[in-house]
Amino acid sequence: MSATTVGNTTTAESFPDSPGPPAHTCASRLTSTASMLALSITVPLVGYSTPDVDRYIADARSQAGVIGDDIGRLDTRLAALPPTLRAEVRSAVESAKAATDQATAALDAAASNTPERASATLADAQVALDAAVAQVRFVTDLAANADSEITGFLRGLQDHLNDMRGETLNVVG
Repeated sequence: MSATTVGNTTTAESFPDSPGPPAHTCASRLTSTASMLALSITVPLVGYSTPDVDRYIADARSQAGVIGDDIGRLDTRLAALPPTLRAEVRSAVESAKAATDQATAALDAAASNTPERASATLADAQVALDAAVAQVRFVTDLAANADSEITGFLRGLQDHLNDMRGETLNVVG
């Protein structure tokens, strides 16, 4: 490994034949990028009615159930993966579960909070879902050559997380 110093900044360079940073580092960078995007976006909550919000909450709960099923199928197959890949997939699955829970709670809160508070909560949930989708996409690519069944489950999970993102966006107009 070598280091390069320019001005006051020193950067480390990987070994030339190294495959790059560990997968968890890449996923962390994706999460950080998604978080920074949220800071630059304001989500206005524009004129929703209670029946609309109720419908979106019902749709989101349905989506959360489907995501839970996806996670259950993945959990039963994780042992088939090599240990390092298993840890990466498990981390992505945990991220998807946490983001789903956060989005469901944000949609529930949208029905009972002021528009400003609901908007902030939904924006936070959107960031969590964006990060989860990125992490699941990343591990789907990693798992592509390891287990086709798990890869299929991960693609389904990614699709369902995108659907959940759509439900949160529906509320904000």
